[in-house]
Amino acid sequence: MAAGNDKKVTFYDTYGNVLQRFDYTHEEKVKDFTVASFNPSGDTVALGNFNRFYVYNLNTKRGQWEENTCKQIENYYTVTAISWKNDGSKLVTGNLCGSVDVYDASVKKFKKGRYLLNYVSPSQVLIQTEG
Repeated sequence: MAAGNDKKVTFYDTYGNVLQRFDYTHEEKVKDFTVASFNPSGDTVALGNFNRFYVYNLNTKRGQWEENTCKQIENYYTVTAISWKNDGSKLVTGNLCGSVDVYDASVKKFKKGRYLLNYVSPSQVLIQTEG
């Protein structure tokens, strides 16, 4: 994956061929992409921008990347750091002004008996027990 000041996000295969391209050149509020980080399983990537960050997921059934969400944060300015918790359950962003925000990155959560199942990606689930 590559993104930068051309307002385009491009995904490549292992041979360097273009798989997919997302073009934001016609959107005025989109600025330069500044930072990116893949989750530990490699099927989700978060990209920093100005006052926002984008999250893309790999749809393994179709073999394509999909824009999952665009989190808009007014007066956040440039996202300068993005990182995932080692288990993929949290996403941390930092900005130009020194703000650090932590987001829950769960796809879904539910309780089954005394177990909490936390799906952090299509291919990864965290299982926790009570007490």
